Amino acid sequence: AKETPEYPNTMNGPVEVISSGGNVIASQRVIAGPSFEETPGYAKTALTSDYHWTWYDQASTCAVNWVLVSNPADAPVSYQIKIGGQVMPTTADNPGTIPAHGKVTPTFPDVMNGPVEVISTGGDVMVSQRVMWNGYFNEVLGSVLN
Repeated sequence: AKETPEYPNTMNGPVEVISSGGNVIASQRVIAGPSFEETPGYAKTALTSDYHWTWYDQASTCAVNWVLVSNPADAPVSYQIKIGGQVMPTTADNPGTIPAHGKVTPTFPDVMNGPVEVISTGGDVMVSQRVMWNGYFNEVLGSVLN
């Protein structure tokens, strides 16, 4: 059996899928402009405090790039975002603290560099990077280095 709930006019997170009857496979599908994206969910046991991507670009024409950091825990966590090895300039969203069950969605205008690293202290987080480029949408989960 499958469920495909929709939540019109809702933009918030983190989203948690809980099964009372066994294991489930969960993903999120997004249709934005001419693009379709499906992003798998994280298992709580897969969450960590250090995530990476190869690149960040909010300097190219028609590019908007967000780093989404969500705290699924019952206590606040601190975090920071580094791009190209440098802690990004202090903004309202970075570095900072995310309240229990809260999220931040910082952008860094005119930045084009990599790698990207999100580090949390005080708890594990879930992270993704969302990009709108020329009307097309893409979302990539953070990678964990061994």
